[in-house]
Amino acid sequence: MIEGVPRPDRLFEQVPFIKYENRAEVDAFLGFRHVTGIKEWAPPEKAQFIAKLIDEGGLSYRQVMRKIGSKTDTVERNYIAYCILTQMEETEGLEVDEVENRFSVLFLSLRSKNVQEFLGVQGKFGIEPQNVKPPIDANNIDRLKEYSKWLFGDADTPPVVQDSREVDKFARVIASADGLEYLRSVRRPSLDKAFVIAGGDQEEVYELLSSATYNLQESLSSIHLYKGDERLISISKRLLANAEQLKKTLELD
Repeated sequence: MIEGVPRPDRLFEQVPFIKYENRAEVDAFLGFRHVTGIKEWAPPEKAQFIAKLIDEGGLSYRQVMRKIGSKTDTVERNYIAYCILTQMEETEGLEVDEVENRFSVLFLSLRSKNVQEFLGVQGKFGIEPQNVKPPIDANNIDRLKEYSKWLFGDADTPPVVQDSREVDKFARVIASADGLEYLRSVRRPSLDKAFVIAGGDQEEVYELLSSATYNLQESLSSIHLYKGDERLISISKRLLANAEQLKKTLELD
């Protein structure tokens, strides 16, 4: 006790509390603490809570955003991802245990327009949540099964996407006819190989060559000062050899 401060009556006999009539009255606190706060739930639990606020509470995305302190587009993507998970649980022939364990992969993949178009859910974004269900139309169920197998695997094959950081690469692959054909025809496809087949490394090649060109241009401003340097001569010979190979590969005059 602090000297000079009287001890409250029944100090160790009662615990102070605030009583609410029902759970709905503490939803804002739960959402802020466990969805965007310091005691975060796992991704599927966050999405489930958001879905509860919408489905049972009748809230809009914006109202949920205000209640839990998140962004509206994040709320929307969580809700649609959870609706897809629920539909997968109800779809015959789909194993969803791993989907629940890697829900963040499902959530992150929906950022991509390519994934949205592949699953046919692009029209489910930007509308009222009450009109989202079912997120996957009947004519896209086969694609949903393919998507689930490639992202989460099944009893016979591991997932093509091993990490949530690979979802952008996967999105590039499924936008390519050649990339899709590879995924569908190979028993155990490799995402890296599918990415190359889909032409996904083309931008990387552009960037590498552009950087090399700019670096060479910059070095030419002072390279004449070190004409006799043996190390510089050795590096320059390698550069010329690579440039000659580039010329042959691209059939440059």
